Amino acid sequence: MTGISPGILAAAGVGVVQDFESTAIAEGNTTSSTTSHVLTLPTGIISGNIIFGFVSLPDDGIGFSWPAGWTELAENGAGGGSGSVGYRIADGTEGSTITVTLDTASLGVWATILVTGSKETAPEINTVELDSGTGIDPGSLTPSWGTKENLWFAIMLSDGNIGSGPTSPTNYTEIMERRNAQGSIVVAERLLSAASENPGQFSTSNSKFHIAWTLAIEPPD
Repeated sequence: MTGISPGILAAAGVGVVQDFESTAIAEGNTTSSTTSHVLTLPTGIISGNIIFGFVSLPDDGIGFSWPAGWTELAENGAGGGSGSVGYRIADGTEGSTITVTLDTASLGVWATILVTGSKETAPEINTVELDSGTGIDPGSLTPSWGTKENLWFAIMLSDGNIGSGPTSPTNYTEIMERRNAQGSIVVAERLLSAASENPGQFSTSNSKFHIAWTLAIEPPD
């Protein structure tokens, strides 16, 4: 079947075995204050993939509503900025964009990440960590499914431009970085067999208010 895309095979009902990894990313800015933030989805989505969305705002106290078919994993509006993380297990009807609705108009930055090859179960996330300064530790997470070779995300959302060269936690590989005056998002990943994980510290060159989480994605059986 060389040369036939996974999307065509999936549409035809043919099973596709994909590597367990993050494979595609989209990112952008919302440069006008609005309650409707449009996020572009990654390319190459097929049924069973998990799509993640991240929104970071420079204003605090803002609530988020994700569209039908999406689940918000976590949000925070306390402190110096607001942020939210959502996900969807793809069914092949996603389209190219989604709109995240705010309860108060704001500027912002956003990102979406596609993960393939995972088990089709809900990812899990820890209690939010908040800090002001030049870095933050996303904190520890113990997934309910026990010790497996999970894909772990360390996530940092910030209320402004964190500056060049942010450093991800040790043993984590940065997979996306978006930073400007509207906010910043950094996501780093690690594949690790463990019952729990605390990634360690993100470091930034500019002092900002940071929101951080650790997220776990369950591997296939």
